[in-house]
Amino acid sequence: MILKVHQTKHDLKNAYQITSAGKLLYSACASNLHRLGNLTIYDENKQPLCTLSRTVKLQELLIPTILTLFPIEKKKDFYQLEGALSGTCYHRLKGPSICEYHIQTDISSLVIHPLYHGSRELFLVFTAGEEQIALIERHTTVVNQKDTYTLYLTGRYEHTALLLSAWILLYDHQNYGDQREISAGISKTWSWSLPGAKGRKLYNPNWGQDEFQEQAPKLL
Repeated sequence: MILKVHQTKHDLKNAYQITSAGKLLYSACASNLHRLGNLTIYDENKQPLCTLSRTVKLQELLIPTILTLFPIEKKKDFYQLEGALSGTCYHRLKGPSICEYHIQTDISSLVIHPLYHGSRELFLVFTAGEEQIALIERHTTVVNQKDTYTLYLTGRYEHTALLLSAWILLYDHQNYGDQREISAGISKTWSWSLPGAKGRKLYNPNWGQDEFQEQAPKLL
């Protein structure tokens, strides 16, 4: 299963559409309160499916950001999932070697490892048992401040499509959703960075060839 996440609006609010094979699966709208507002996902009939809302945990208040440069574990950016999905998303940091995102619900526990390579931004998605189930690609050529993502998801885990779509929307809203930036034109970003130790260990350059064949993602 291949999903496309298209940002359709970038001004006072962010809006998105999630499609597969040209069919609309979900749409979403983010509050104009950057990082603090809610993000709501709707079905194809524009009925609310689930909401992501920011929660502040005690460790976010007690551990200053500067300490993330040292080998001390920090969990931050907690978001609560409510509605058709119920659970938590958060970002885990531990020194320079661990940088990963966690999604925990009553039916799924997923870990997302970021990989950066030139003109693409890649994320590997694993189950708690370290089985890779998906790859997410952010296209870093951006038109009119509207981002685009591709989600490659193995067939056995199509039930996580909404969950991973929610995470993509959250990631984009957190990192590229500054509503104060209102501009037109084409921009391109480049991110050269090494994955954490766990991401390097789990990385498989041949992932997806059998399932996606000629549509397989081009890995590093």
